[in-house]
Amino acid sequence: MYTFRFGYTEGDRMECQLLQGQSEKRINSVTDDDLYKATQSMLRTIIVLVQGLGPLPDSAYMTMKLKYYDEFTPTDYEPPGFCLLYTSDAADD
Repeated sequence: MYTFRFGYTEGDRMECQLLQGQSEKRINSVTDDDLYKATQSMLRTIIVLVQGLGPLPDSAYMTMKLKYYDEFTPTDYEPPGFCLLYTSDAADD
């Protein structure tokens, strides 16, 4: 299992940490510039690779969880493109 932890350093610079396993051993840290360039490269590669694939079956899906630290995030904050989810799954994590 890999965990990506996003945060802000001094001077409001974004940092992403890559952590591995249950103990969350730190594998790597990247700056916002590194992350931007890597994301662009990854998306370009994905586009090239999936152009020749057929359509996905109706049973295919992707799961994504966006979590916040309560002590830093305003209670009424909802990022653009996301909506509030009230389920037992969301509360358990």
